[in-house]
Amino acid sequence: MRLVISGQEYYCDNKELTAAQIMGKVLEISLSDNLVLSHMRIDGVNVYSNVESYLEEHFSTIECAEAVFVTVPELLHDIFDTTSEYLDRAIPELQELSEECYKAPNTGTWNKLGQLLEAIQWFQQTAIFVEEHRESIPDSFIHEKTFDFTNETSMLQEAVEQQDFILLGDIIQFEILTKFQEIAHQLQKMTSVEVDRHDLN
Repeated sequence: MRLVISGQEYYCDNKELTAAQIMGKVLEISLSDNLVLSHMRIDGVNVYSNVESYLEEHFSTIECAEAVFVTVPELLHDIFDTTSEYLDRAIPELQELSEECYKAPNTGTWNKLGQLLEAIQWFQQTAIFVEEHRESIPDSFIHEKTFDFTNETSMLQEAVEQQDFILLGDIIQFEILTKFQEIAHQLQKMTSVEVDRHDLN
């Protein structure tokens, strides 16, 4: 197997190496070079998730595995772009979701609530990443607390347990929707500053 990590090539015997050892080497180099693993390109296939499992499953036949890294600022830029695109779609949908809660939720409403909780979980993970890489974010427009939905999640769980649909609608409209709008505003402000700086250069 030919293993390519950060421009360096290693030739390994598939019988003597394990998937865990490969991922360990990738992690070691990413930490030393202050990079983040984006994905692995394995025999021409880009693998973004469950990389180690994919390696294990195809280990005996893999000819070339290449680790593709991004810098922390590049990853943050991608995260913020993805967040902005999601918020553009989600903000109008949240207003509709709160109205559905007031009227009495149906199966579709519960599915949307599940999707909302998944999005909030992603925001929580983003908060951790932002906190860990604070020095890579321009100025102080985005703070990790902006993405922290701990209180809102607790309120949602309580409303669901009590089957208090009016409270559920209120939380979505006055707590979560407001926070989504705040995040969108902060991201827009940060993007405007980046554009201004680019124009000055």
